[in-house]
Amino acid sequence: MTSIFSDGALHPGRDANESRWLVLRRPEDWASAALTNVVVDPVAPALVLAPAPLAIGPGSSEIAAEDGARYRSEPDAHLVLRRGPCDAAWTRLVGARGTETGKLHRPLGLALDRARGLLAIADSGNHRVQVVRAETGEPVVVLGCSDVWGRGVVSGDPRSLAEPVAVGFGGRRLAIADCAGGKVHIYDDRFVWRAAFAPVPPHAPAGFVPAPVAVAIASALVWVIDAGWSIPVAYALDGEVAPDAGPAPADLASWLVHARSAARGEVVIGPIDGRSEELPWHRVIVDATIPAGASVEVQTFASDDAIAPAVIPWAPARPVRLPLAGVEPDDGEIARPVLSDHGRWARKRGEPYQRASRPIGRLVGTGPINAAGLAAPWPVARRLRAGDEIELRTPGPAGLAVRRAIASIAGRSIRAVTRGDLQLYGAGSRLMLVERAGETPLGGPRLLATFASGQTLDLSGAADDAALHDLPASHAIAALVRDGDVIRVDDGAAAAATIVVDTVDTGDATIVLALAVVGDFSTSDLRIAIATDRLIVDALGWTEAVPGGEVVLVHDDVAGASVAATLRWAELDTGALWLDPGPPIPWATWTRFTLPAPAPTDRGRYLWLRLGLLGAIAHPGDDVAIAGPVIRSVRLLSPRLSFLRYLPAVYSRRDDDDPSGALFLERLLALPESRLTGIEAAYESIARELNPAASSPDWLRFVAAWYGLVFDPSWPMERRRALVTAAHDLFARRGTVDGIRRYLEIYLGTTPAILEGFQWGALPPSMLGGDHALGTTALGAAPGGDGGLAHHFSIWVFGDDGACAGGGPGALAKAARAILDSIKPAHTTYDLHVVDGPPRVGIRSTVGVDMVLSGGELHPPIGPISQPPSVLGWTTLPAARADVSTPRLAPIPLDDNFTLT
Repeated sequence: MTSIFSDGALHPGRDANESRWLVLRRPEDWASAALTNVVVDPVAPALVLAPAPLAIGPGSSEIAAEDGARYRSEPDAHLVLRRGPCDAAWTRLVGARGTETGKLHRPLGLALDRARGLLAIADSGNHRVQVVRAETGEPVVVLGCSDVWGRGVVSGDPRSLAEPVAVGFGGRRLAIADCAGGKVHIYDDRFVWRAAFAPVPPHAPAGFVPAPVAVAIASALVWVIDAGWSIPVAYALDGEVAPDAGPAPADLASWLVHARSAARGEVVIGPIDGRSEELPWHRVIVDATIPAGASVEVQTFASDDAIAPAVIPWAPARPVRLPLAGVEPDDGEIARPVLSDHGRWARKRGEPYQRASRPIGRLVGTGPINAAGLAAPWPVARRLRAGDEIELRTPGPAGLAVRRAIASIAGRSIRAVTRGDLQLYGAGSRLMLVERAGETPLGGPRLLATFASGQTLDLSGAADDAALHDLPASHAIAALVRDGDVIRVDDGAAAAATIVVDTVDTGDATIVLALAVVGDFSTSDLRIAIATDRLIVDALGWTEAVPGGEVVLVHDDVAGASVAATLRWAELDTGALWLDPGPPIPWATWTRFTLPAPAPTDRGRYLWLRLGLLGAIAHPGDDVAIAGPVIRSVRLLSPRLSFLRYLPAVYSRRDDDDPSGALFLERLLALPESRLTGIEAAYESIARELNPAASSPDWLRFVAAWYGLVFDPSWPMERRRALVTAAHDLFARRGTVDGIRRYLEIYLGTTPAILEGFQWGALPPSMLGGDHALGTTALGAAPGGDGGLAHHFSIWVFGDDGACAGGGPGALAKAARAILDSIKPAHTTYDLHVVDGPPRVGIRSTVGVDMVLSGGELHPPIGPISQPPSVLGWTTLPAARADVSTPRLAPIPLDDNFTLT
């Protein structure tokens, strides 16, 4: 799915089956695209939904040191807490509200300089950053601008901090995110201010004001997450955006879980030049990551004319959402054909669409008797509007008829869940359909109506609490809504609300007529004589919804007039069409409507592509997504492979009105064609499947079997791929110390320590100040065992569950032992030791075997020595042997910077 060209730009190529292709994958490929709620992530690079403002503000922060200690800021208590590797409770490291050095006001972000044991604290309320020693909380330096009393202040100095909320160490530098100041400040390793820049993401909207809330430094790049732009963006130290920077550092992972984006976005690009007239476009292949609940929609339009029509006849009218459950592969590639617009051909064949003449229902005992009102059942009343003229006709060949205009129809209640601005919406407000029957209307949310005088929807009695509420609505508004709809209403300005409809009241509607009816029409047939705002036909016969903007030709056969209008909304079950602008001709005089002649939309030199990105939302009424698709590339294939080209040209002849792909012989030949091309595709995929980094899970197991490798079911896919990638080298070193070490390193993620038996010292454990020198090892057989034998070795593997977590070593030992039994030489034996806790130093030296360099509580020794270990920095030493003098507790210099006391 990547371009074979070094610059990766849009280039033509060929597949194995001779289909030509074009690839869209680089940011410049999307430069001419129309993006709506979609941006190009420069890091991936990829198309993603436009980020929404973060759902939470900067809050408390928690980080971990390599020795297992954890640090947490408590903004409300103005403290920074510390918890040791095995401590049960948090203790105060530094803080208490105040402006003096060592005191804090709303501390937020934390960062560790692990090499120097320093902790940076974003002291936001004091407009400064304090750096303290991570172990003791002793202040080291204060960054920012201070007054004469040493208090942090906001000034005109470029080093001034308005609201530091996040800090990050890396590359011998410190980065500070100043949210209110809209800048990122850079300090060197001596805490000297070097630069500051305003992080403005690429493709940010005009007028974007930076407000960085998270920052990290990796590989001389500064990564920033903004309160209004939750996508991590990499910048050089001078503030220039760094494209193709790779994945964001792990330091920002906790922020990414709060990222939000637009619920729906759209990308339209074209014309894409295929350089051949009447080109039959074949397929669109999307390489994407689509999380659960998200999807991608694809639509296309092809034409030999480089200028697209005002309303592009996208095909298919209702795009197929990708991936298809249980059908699409899980390798990220999703393919769909470029289809002709068969829906338009079907609608054209359904002409003519005559004005409605049949009754829409019968009133049984509820019609008017010398009255100006009647009660109509909801299925009938739903098709009526105030201002319509209706005809009532009594049954029988000699039935009486009367025509009356409707003065008003009583409103009704909608039971729904509401959220947003809950108020009374009246004239000028807009009603948008967001979702119906679980699907978004074609082309996205659709405008159903703009409220006229007297049309209302009252949300003032509801609450934003996920409970059902009864919403009074005018009849015209309630008639447009269906059970289960998700609708949105706004007042045309700032107020807007989302409504998830549960049920609409289906009781009889009270209709008031402009003039009273004379006579008994209690039982009568009701027909719409004149509709004031819509076209109504007896039956549309359409099997699918129609996208907005479709052209409709409205005819007045009496006056000989025809006018074109665009379709705003069509209700298939009632046969009603609303047009914009309307009415094109008087509603009382139109007789029929027709549709323009359709044309093939999958053939042409130029192709237009529309991608719809739908995010995963937590609630149907949400207008932000918690996850969205990431489109890495799109490949367009042409021409459609067909065995028809191997037959004489006469077999390819088609009538002018045949849609593309409708030729029977072409479709018949497609049956063996699909089978054979599938075999070709499988054959061509072998090269990819043999690559451990790209193969499918089944092929990965198959290739691993060549080397006798068996995967543990708990192994993640990344470690399986790494093992097979290294399999050749492992096979060459099978049974050696390096081979065993590398195999376990791939499985564990950490390098094990291996000591062969002859490497063990024959003398008792080293005692500092006793009879052994630090760092020496005597060779020879260890007394009382097999420790000195050449066929025996000891191995230490390191878990990552923490010294106090418990439960980890058992599973780890079982897996490590299974690996060792499968790869060690058959004649050897071993001792396996699982080390779960802080790392040990100097496995091959005396330090680390009978001594442990650690902090906090004492831990079991590494190795077979049974007596307690010595710990650097502690006064506790192993118990003296009877024949050895007790060690003196005097300072022992180890080097220029380290003294054992």
